[in-house]
This record gives sequence, C-alpha cells and structure tokens, in this order.
Amino acid sequence: MKLNEMYDFAIKDRRNLKNSTQYTYQLIYSKLLMPTLGDMDIQDIKYIILRKLILKLIDEGYGYSTVNTVKSILSMCFQEAIQLEICNIDPTKGITSNISKNPKKKQALSREQEHNFLNIIQSEYPQYYNLFIVMFGTGMRIGEIAALTWNDIDFIKDNLYVTKTLKYIRNEYQISEPKTKASNRTIPMLKQVKDALKLQKNITYGIKMLPVAGKDNYVFRTTSNTVVSSGVINKMIKKICQNHPELEIDGMTCHSTRHTFCTRMCENNLNIKAIQVIMGHENIQTTLDVYTKVTDEMFREEFRNYNSKINHQTVPS
Repeated sequence: MKLNEMYDFAIKDRRNLKNSTQYTYQLIYSKLLMPTLGDMDIQDIKYIILRKLILKLIDEGYGYSTVNTVKSILSMCFQEAIQLEICNIDPTKGITSNISKNPKKKQALSREQEHNFLNIIQSEYPQYYNLFIVMFGTGMRIGEIAALTWNDIDFIKDNLYVTKTLKYIRNEYQISEPKTKASNRTIPMLKQVKDALKLQKNITYGIKMLPVAGKDNYVFRTTSNTVVSSGVINKMIKKICQNHPELEIDGMTCHSTRHTFCTRMCENNLNIKAIQVIMGHENIQTTLDVYTKVTDEMFREEFRNYNSKINHQTVPS
C-alpha cells in the first residue's frame, strides 16, 4: 500500500481529531509528504529515509512545530499500518531526536510599552481600542476573543466566560471547542475591562452584522463589520511597531498581549494556581515558567537597587 493510500485511510479513521487539526495535517501532508513519499510503498519507508527528510526540512528553515507535525502524521500512518498488519514497526521513533526545539522566546511588554502602545491604538485605531483593552486585561487567545458573544459576559457578577473559539478553516469560519479542557474558564473582569466592554456594547448597539458561523452577536468586529481575526490584528500590530520605533517592541503578535497579562499577574504576586486557571494553562509548568522569569528579574532589580544604595552610603570615620 502506498503512503498516500494509508494517509487517506488513517485520517478518516481518526474521527476524534478536531477539524482544525485535520486541516493542518492535510496542508502539511500535501506540501511536505505527498511530493516526496506519497507514491512509496509504506513497507519500503525506513528510518534512514525519514531521518533524512526531517534534516532536509530543518535545513530548509522549517520550524520545530512543523517538523514535529510531520512526524505526527507519519506516526499516525504507521500505527494504522501496524494495526492492519501491513508492517511490523513504526520507523518514526527517534527521527526528531537531537533536533533543537529553539522556540521563539515569548516577549511580554513592559508596563511603559503597554501604556504607550495603547495610547497609539487609541489615537490611530480608536475602533480597536476596546478590543486591545480586553486583550491586555484578560489574556484571552485571539480565537477566544473573536468568538466572544454578549451572552458570554456577565456585568452583574463581573465575569467573562470562555467557552468557544473561532477559527478560519477550509475557507469558512467555524466555532469549535477551546484549545484544551482548561481553556473552558471564567475570567473575573478588571474594572478597565468591564468599562471597555460596556463602551463596546454602546458602540455596536443596533448595528447589524452578517451572521458568521451561525452567530451575529459578536462583541468585537472589524471596520468592515465582520469578525476579527489574528491576521487582521497581527497586521495592525506590525504596522504600529514599524511606524513607531520609539516603542522599542520587536516581534509583537496577538499572543504578546496574553503573555503580557500573565506577566502582570506574576509581578503582582497572584497565587500561581489562580493564574493557571485564569490563563487556561493545562500544565502548571507553563505558568511557573513565566512566574520564575518574572521573579528572577524582580530579584535582580531589587539587588541592583540595593547595590546602588550601599555604594552611595558614606562610610563613618
């Protein structure tokens, strides 16, 4: 059986895969695996062939996440082949060993950068100001923000409920479950978030929008009165950072607002478990990584201040 045939069989058999995951698999398989291995008999695909492919992808500049997805797709195919007794072993084991993950470091904005960035938004993109206040004040992912509807907001209890995410898949928007079980969460509203949402409700009151994924009561919209997306927001962020070098912000994306919110909570010594729940982190280690970085920087700053003070003290004669 050819790898192409096995892939088609395996992907149909994985009925528990999210639509977004299936879509990602299809894109990567079509681009990176079909042209190279698709017509090979699955029994002829050995470890050395797969290892060379992985190293070639790394040399071509593909990131660890993409390479790891390639491995996941191949492993899915071989596990299916083993179940069907077409082959006996999974040659994907170890094909990504000794390959550096080298992830891009997530950068949080300083308090000053956050303040200056929001001032520019208010001045140059006022229609998106409330959106960014909520992004910086809740740490929600952009898909969660985009999917936010007015019935997710409780102005009486001051709660915001994250129950869904909005994604663009196969040329259409789709509502799906949040990223993980932990992503289904309740976020207490800060005063500035509540004020921004009330203002947003007044701005959009009575303005109709075309239904997207079966809903027409989304909280945030673009200037063309449709749902917001990571592409639109990231493009705006990039333009602002390019036009305002004085901000000294490099590599900012939608996700930077999430990391910044988490950092602010850590700086204010909120309980680690509470931060994990509010952020929707499935693994507390993700929260601890941010907390450790923040507390280390705070310690260094305190020590620098202490060092400065003792160096300026007068030695009694």
